Amino acid sequence: LAWVDLGRVYHSMIDGGFDSDPAWYGKSEQAIRRALDLDPGCPDAIFAWGAHQLVRGNKPEAYAAFCRSARLMPNNWLVWHYVGYLFRLSNMLDEAVAVGEHAISVDPSIPWPYWALVRIHAFRHDEARARESLERTRARFGSHPRGFLMEVLLLSHLGRHEEIVALWERFNDPRKEVRKETEFHAVWLYVGFAMYQIGRKEEGERFML
Repeated sequence: LAWVDLGRVYHSMIDGGFDSDPAWYGKSEQAIRRALDLDPGCPDAIFAWGAHQLVRGNKPEAYAAFCRSARLMPNNWLVWHYVGYLFRLSNMLDEAVAVGEHAISVDPSIPWPYWALVRIHAFRHDEARARESLERTRARFGSHPRGFLMEVLLLSHLGRHEEIVALWERFNDPRKEVRKETEFHAVWLYVGFAMYQIGRKEEGERFML
């Protein structure tokens, strides 16, 4: 599994927002190919290959790899989560919701599938179901910082920019310098865009840039 892990680390350099150099994907592919050469039936390597194909835009090969890895390790929540991700990117939102719920049933202790459901319902402007999913995350994971991101994402899709700014200022002193944390960089985009939309353009640009 060492080659699989190495491929995942290379993949995460871009996927995690640490470095945008596409060379990392090339290195990831080489490592995963090496893992598959050594053990073509390794379910983790097959899944990693699917994840690599997905970010490269090759959905059919990604789907085939995910299905194969799901058959080999059906109790791995991450496989189902990525199947749901592929469905969401393919605008198969009903299927994405169903697979997301299945991922939660496989392992209810992992927050990512819950957040994925919030995102899907937000895309659909289905506030009731999005709020329901958001409350499920809060009930299980408390005040996790990503919960704030999910709430501003929902409000942004609903076009309620004033509420985003009010929510931000409720928890952050506007007089203090903003410390942009890499993990939640999307927060700055949503808050900045909201500020821009309500006429606070200079502040909004500082958040977004």
